[in-house]
Amino acid sequence: MEKNQSETIGAIATALCAAQAELKSAEKDGKNPHFKSHYATVESVLDACLPVLNKHGIALIQRPCPCSDGVELETMFVHSSGEWVSGRIHIPLSKNDAHGVGSAITYSRRYSLAAMAGLKQGDDDGTAAVEAANTLAKLPADIVKGFEKLRAAKKLSEADFLKGVDSVMKANQGDLEAVRAYLTEKGAM
Repeated sequence: MEKNQSETIGAIATALCAAQAELKSAEKDGKNPHFKSHYATVESVLDACLPVLNKHGIALIQRPCPCSDGVELETMFVHSSGEWVSGRIHIPLSKNDAHGVGSAITYSRRYSLAAMAGLKQGDDDGTAAVEAANTLAKLPADIVKGFEKLRAAKKLSEADFLKGVDSVMKANQGDLEAVRAYLTEKGAM
């Protein structure tokens, strides 16, 4: 079994606790046009983490490790006391070329650092789901029943259902008659 921490971790644990109390969310400065979502880039995660970690005597080391079917990245926090903690993440390759490897390394750097540091990151999907649930709670009973019937027919998860509600409401600009017409067209009313 691979060792993932130094013999003692008291000093680094104290420093991490102090650092986490100061960490702010990473700015969602990247946009994924395919999923129409925003995310925090590796640069944003590094900008959010490194100054605070370094202030508390913690250095970051991230090194890619070769593996047969993807990329493994080891992320290590090393404290000025000499104590350390580390973790590994495995990311399969989407393309087996230099671009695929580079993308996997960047992706794993971002998520591994955020997870180990305890960095808060916003969630477009979660925010949309909460807003959709609030919208659903304000709709007339017949429209809610129509959405529920559509959900059952399509066997949608709660998250996908709420995204669908949000999408239909935005597409119809909140016009309840247009929403009723949409649900009728889909056989849900």
